[in-house]
Amino acid sequence: SSNIFFPNGPHLTRIVYIEKFESKEKAEKRLLELRHFTFMQKEKLIRKQNADWKNLCPFHMNTVEKKSVAYTS
Repeated sequence: SSNIFFPNGPHLTRIVYIEKFESKEKAEKRLLELRHFTFMQKEKLIRKQNADWKNLCPFHMNTVEKKSVAYTS
């Protein structure tokens, strides 16, 4: 149960971040860089490009929308 960007996370249900590369080698190099990022660094990178974490997938994926709520007192 993992994915490339967050290896310890749940299964991929939508695409929220995309980078394009001129070659497979450049893409693999970037992937190695991203694997050394902390969770916070990855989240910041995603939010910089897609603040609302909207699905960037051009076709419909069968997803279940999950919402989380935090309450404080």
